Amino acid sequence: MTEIRPQRPSRLILKIVFARLWGMESAAACAAQEAHSLDVLAIGSRACVQAVRGEGHVRRRLLEMGVCRGVNVEVVRRAPFGDPIELRVRGYSLSLRAEQAALVLVTPER
Repeated sequence: MTEIRPQRPSRLILKIVFARLWGMESAAACAAQEAHSLDVLAIGSRACVQAVRGEGHVRRRLLEMGVCRGVNVEVVRRAPFGDPIELRVRGYSLSLRAEQAALVLVTPER
């Protein structure tokens, strides 16, 4: 008697599932638009991350917090003098200083 084994999902299917789970768009959809820095977006606007600039620990920390290419972000609010900025990233709230937000290139959603 032969044993029936369940099939493993392909890598492509897993990538699609995780991309939808984490709120990521495809990089091709984001790359078609002009990029701006995250600190210039208005309150309530949404954008797709194109790139994270910077060097060393600042860039690494932004990537560890989930701000990486293809992720959708939303500007929730700003402090009275514009610093820090509260963002909605992958379902959680993240506050960044304006100088850190300037390192993130995004394309606004239309």
